[in-house]
Amino acid sequence: MTLTTLTLAAHLLTGEVSFYAPDVMEAVYANRLAWGHVAPCPECIGLLAVADRALVGRHAWLQRPGRAVEGPYLIADCGPFLTPGRIAEVDHVTARR
Repeated sequence: MTLTTLTLAAHLLTGEVSFYAPDVMEAVYANRLAWGHVAPCPECIGLLAVADRALVGRHAWLQRPGRAVEGPYLIADCGPFLTPGRIAEVDHVTARR
């Protein structure tokens, strides 16, 4: 993966972004909806996972190298990233775009 800039409200992070296997993030999102952790986001163009669980349910924007800023993305999951420099993970469809 290449370096990607992730904008979370007032936070600006630059680092590596990886992706979930097909349909995994969508299953997480469905669970988070059922548990009331996130609200539906029809304007969101994809889903993200970040390290900070306090950000679940918020929106973020990505800028890949040489591309325009895109978003919003819904932060639908969280968890520790074991790879140094990793700032987020995206859904599989977003990764293939």
